[in-house]
Amino acid sequence: MSSEKSTVQIILPNFKDIYSFLKLGKEDQQKVIELGLSALNLIEEKKSRYENTDFNDKLTQNEEKYKQIVQNMEKSLKEEKIKYSKLQADIYSKENAMQNNISRSIELEFKHKLKSKDDVIDTLKVENKKAQVKLNEITEKHFQQERDRIKSIYNDHEEKINTLSKENEEKINTLRKNYDEKISEIMNKMYKNEENSSVKGKLSENAMLQNLNMLFPKNTIEDTHKETARGDFIMTDENDNKILFENKDYQNNVPKKEIDKFTRDMTDNADICCGIFMSNASGICKKKDYQIEFILGKPVIYLHQTNTNINKIKCAYDIIQSILKTDIDFSNKELSDKFSKLSSEIKTKMSKCRKDIDKFTKSLLDNFLDIENMVKKIFSNLNIKK
Repeated sequence: MSSEKSTVQIILPNFKDIYSFLKLGKEDQQKVIELGLSALNLIEEKKSRYENTDFNDKLTQNEEKYKQIVQNMEKSLKEEKIKYSKLQADIYSKENAMQNNISRSIELEFKHKLKSKDDVIDTLKVENKKAQVKLNEITEKHFQQERDRIKSIYNDHEEKINTLSKENEEKINTLRKNYDEKISEIMNKMYKNEENSSVKGKLSENAMLQNLNMLFPKNTIEDTHKETARGDFIMTDENDNKILFENKDYQNNVPKKEIDKFTRDMTDNADICCGIFMSNASGICKKKDYQIEFILGKPVIYLHQTNTNINKIKCAYDIIQSILKTDIDFSNKELSDKFSKLSSEIKTKMSKCRKDIDKFTKSLLDNFLDIENMVKKIFSNLNIKK
């Protein structure tokens, strides 16, 4: 043993592989020796196994035993994997079922809430419609009361005049006669070629314009009485339909020449789709109230005595709108006659409705107040600010 590291001197036999060994480096020589020893031990072990039958049997048994254990473990692992897959599938199925149940439950809950809201809205719409009808009735009643009040004031005035002394009465009569003569003279000059009904028509135009604006607050209404062959008023509704209104204020029934003029206006104006002929204080020659006709396929309605009920105009407009929305050939005379008959029945029904309304006015007013309180409660429950 010498040098820096411990070394051992050995004498090796002389054979050809020894020279190959000696040519290797020290590390490779060490590896060759270690590999050789391992190989030798392995050979000895194999030899022992071949020589020792009991050992081989035990070793074989152990190998079979461990092999069986490995197989059992692999089988158990496979079964566990199957169980895990089934468990995972069950969990996924339960999650889907739970999610579907939750979604269905939420959907049903919101559907019920939406339906409740829709029911409330429908109820409010019905109540609003009833309130609007009632408002129209109250408005008409108000106008009638105003007309009665003005008439009463006029009668009172006449009564007061009649109670004056004869001297004052003679003076007033003289003044009135003078003014009546002057007014008559002016009227004759201004309206020499016009009928008396036309003069009255001019005086009632402003009142009718106000009525139309009140009945149709969303529509555009033009005063066209100064335009040639354009009627008295033209109304454009929200569907861009143009309706021609002819307004007459005759003391007696409106004569045929005015109907011919209305027919001409309906024929000459291509932009007009329908028309309403109104007589404020009388009937119309050879025309029934609510009579429906067609001029070049355009529906028209004739109304009598609209001063007594301006809602007849709104009813006529609604009838015309229903006709315009139907795809029916109204040039058929038999069909037109049926509509004329139907319009008469409508008039009868309206008269009955007016009687019923008068009969149950107080009850309707009470109901109207109850509806208003119900609406307030609904707004309060929904936390809606009016």
